[in-house]
Amino acid sequence: MVRVKKNALSETANSQIKPIRLEVILFIVFLILLALYLFFALIIAYTQPHGTFDAYAIWNLKARFIFLDPTHWQRAFSRELYWKTHPDYPLFIPINVFRLFQFGSKTLPQAPEMIAVGFSFVLVGFLFAFLRHFRGLGQASIGGILMLVTPMFMRIGFAQTADLPLAYIILVSTALLYLAIVEWHPGYTLLAGLFAGFSAWTKNEGLIFILVSSVSCIILWRKKLLRPLLFVAGAIFPLICVIVFKSIYAPPNDLFAGQTIEMIVARFIIFSRYGLILLSMLRNLFWAGGWAIPVIPLLIVFAILLPKKMDSTERIAYIAFCSITGLSLLGYFAIYVITPYSLEWHIRYSMDRLIFQVYPLILTAILLKMRTPQEWFSNSNLINPNLVPINKSKIEH
Repeated sequence: MVRVKKNALSETANSQIKPIRLEVILFIVFLILLALYLFFALIIAYTQPHGTFDAYAIWNLKARFIFLDPTHWQRAFSRELYWKTHPDYPLFIPINVFRLFQFGSKTLPQAPEMIAVGFSFVLVGFLFAFLRHFRGLGQASIGGILMLVTPMFMRIGFAQTADLPLAYIILVSTALLYLAIVEWHPGYTLLAGLFAGFSAWTKNEGLIFILVSSVSCIILWRKKLLRPLLFVAGAIFPLICVIVFKSIYAPPNDLFAGQTIEMIVARFIIFSRYGLILLSMLRNLFWAGGWAIPVIPLLIVFAILLPKKMDSTERIAYIAFCSITGLSLLGYFAIYVITPYSLEWHIRYSMDRLIFQVYPLILTAILLKMRTPQEWFSNSNLINPNLVPINKSKIEH
């Protein structure tokens, strides 16, 4: 009898030591990958400072217009510019590039890359911190590792486009709402609204996100209207910037310019478009992140096989988190339905980037639902939080 109980204590101790060692290993791997990412980022910044076509034809072009000709800065939004420069796109990224030009007193070619790499690091850092807060060091390290080795994260991170900054802003806003539900504080809600407003000031897709997140807040807190009002209050200033820019300076968006209500409605009832969009979206979600293997579906399987227990409050927060992700995808779906361009062309050149904008949300949602490394080696008794720990004093000798 004595031997059995001593063995039980020994097994319990071992089961508690293994996860701790695994967490440390995962954290070290995360730090190594972070250092490698910084190393490659510095190389790219000096060898390919201009980024992709969208970078220098859309975002950096506006920054150069404003910096080089401040008297006529509005020419950056001229209708005479080639349509692929998208003069109606919001100014969050160009203004930040412009400020770096000002600090350096010239158009530093590395300035846009500094911003791109900076957003890459804060995205990984925030994802790590959020998961660390709710699921511990091991799960946070897994999240950071998966993000750092995601092929599209590196490609888009170095491309200098607005997709990665938008992905970061969307993740922060949604995560702050999660925090506000689980650990209520008005500051979380105000900041969530502020970042939702920044999403609209970063890229046109942010307008979809702010609509989705606002509606979600109203539904979630329909009996506590002060909370949705706090969210809207946080979003007001960036929204004012967007409204002023869109109504006074920017030309009409190319997706809606020249389209009548009748033309838009007509596209909504061409049901063959729905099938093509749905199949393309599912395919892009299956291969989300640009992996050679379907990582997201595999992670979902692990989350189903090793589910994490949540209390009722966090369950509500998790449902809201997933709802915002799903509704954002639905908004993107609707834009493809009404596009005036060739549907195949539009999907081919934009769908993967749109999916990447919510990729950090999808990855975070899966890891929140999945059991942590601390629990991988635990038996069912240790996983049960209601179980009373072993009292050594009651063990017979």
